[in-house]
This record gives sequence, C-alpha cells and structure tokens, in this order.
Amino acid sequence: MSTVPPPIDQDRIDALASEVTHRILSQPDYKQNEYVAVLYRDDSGELKATPLFGTGHTDRAPLGRALAAAGGNDRVVGVVHNHPPSIVATASGSDQDEARDINKLPSDNDWGSARKVFGDRDDVTYYLLGPDMALRKYDYQDNAAWDRKNEHEHRNRNRSRFETGPQLQVEPAPDPRAPDHPDHALYRQILEKTQEAYEKAGRPAAEGEHERVAASLLAETKRDHRGRFERADAVVFSVDPQSGEVGRRIFAVQGDPSDPASLRSDAKTADAARQPLEQSFDKVYDANQRLFLQQHERGDLLQVPQQPAAPAPAPAR
Repeated sequence: MSTVPPPIDQDRIDALASEVTHRILSQPDYKQNEYVAVLYRDDSGELKATPLFGTGHTDRAPLGRALAAAGGNDRVVGVVHNHPPSIVATASGSDQDEARDINKLPSDNDWGSARKVFGDRDDVTYYLLGPDMALRKYDYQDNAAWDRKNEHEHRNRNRSRFETGPQLQVEPAPDPRAPDHPDHALYRQILEKTQEAYEKAGRPAAEGEHERVAASLLAETKRDHRGRFERADAVVFSVDPQSGEVGRRIFAVQGDPSDPASLRSDAKTADAARQPLEQSFDKVYDANQRLFLQQHERGDLLQVPQQPAAPAPAPAR
C-alpha cells in the first residue's frame, strides 16, 4: 500500500530555489537568455533540484526537459525560472520601465504552462528571477488574483505600482566545506594532503592559501574525472627534471603517485593559490550538475516513465 510522503517544509524549498537562482546568476549569458530548473522529490522523498536547462533564447526555456530530468510532473514541488534583463533592453525607451515591472511577474505563457503541466495541484511554487535580479515566489493557482491586482496599473500605465510576489534572499552556491555537502570528505582529504605537501616542500603559504589550492584541486578532479576521483591519497608538487624547480604545478592523486595509471588532476600552483574559494566551488557545482545530467541521460539515476510527460510549453512571454 503506497503512502503519501510527508510535506516538505516550505523554508527548505525556498532555500533550494535560492540556491538554483545563484546558479542562474553564475551563467555567463544569464542577462540574455532564459533558464529553468525544477525542484522535486526523488524516489526516497529527498528534496533535489534538476540541472539548469536553456535554449539560448531570451523568451523561452525548455520546461519539458527539466520535468523529464525530475522523473515526471508528479514529483515536482517548484519551478525556478528567469526573465533576463535583455527583455527590458529590447523594449523602446518609453516602455522600458513598464517592461521591467511587468517582467517581475510571471507571463501569461508562464501561467499557462504551469496550469497545463500541474493541473489543479496547489502544492507547486513558481519562483521567478526578474530582470532586476530579485527572486520572487508565486502560487501559480493565484494568477487571476495577480491579474486583478495589476489590471488598473496595466490599463493606466502606472508603472511604479505593479504588485509583485514576496522577494526571497538568494543563497550562495553549495559549499564543500559544509559537513553535509557530498564532496566534503574529498575536500577535507585534499586540504590535509595539500598542507602536508607544503610542509614537506618547506613552502610558505599566505593566509587561506591551503584552502584555496585545495578547492581549486577539488574543482579540477570533478572536471577531469566525472565522479571517478573519490579519494585523495596524495597531493604533490611538480619537479622540473632539468632545472629542479619544485612547485610550478600541484597534483591531487588517487592511488600511488609513482603509478602512471593512478588518477590525477593538476593546476598551476600560483593560479590555484589566487583563485577565490567561491569561484572554485562554483566550478564544483557546475561539474556535479553536468554529471547529474549525463547520468540521467544514460538512465543511471532514475527511470523516466515510458509515457512522456504532458507537453510543456516553454515559459515565455
């Protein structure tokens, strides 16, 4: 007999939506193009987010692909979507203020897509990152109420009085320094081995340098090995065979450093020492999202239902 999973605390859903929004803001083309992701329960009931999906267009994003990555519409508890600033930039000068305000609200197509996909469900929250870079949330079932609230402003072009949904704080990208992060153990191993390598080489380190180097190496392992680099057995500096110079590059190794078959990733030591932690952690997140998508496309993560999800129009205006 199937059981209904317990409800997820709304604060947790809001926090995950904020995290996904951070990922949108980290995309190099977020000011020009739309992205969408969905928040969902996996088979165990755990709250997760799909990767971001986009088509390279200003006015549409592939909601259907995000729904498929979640394993079906019935798993979804939230949709995160953006209206890029370029929408405002393409409006004529006299209409830009109005375009900026209107695009803080879901469009008619946004409402329609949600209604078509989720029907009468009242437990799916719609999160919109507006062209002002603020995240707001809406109950898509309440679209008629939002229209009524703003009808007068639309009709009279009173651009400063559009009523929008509540604004949320955007959380930073997940931090591997946090004990509950899936890469926390690997980060700690790389950090400890980095400290040992510096000590063995008698190499001085600026404040926070060990942490920055370890974070940079973690990002390189995620990029190079797509989840196969699971532990750090050593971190070693390069040695130039001709000049004897030590430390131009630094390597993280899984296995015996003397074995050519061991997994290894490397970075220029000077670059790794300067790279901000946030930049490295963004790279870790991006690599994990790409791995998620690749595994999903191979069917490694979940079984997508044989019946395709109901066609989902792209969120657009």
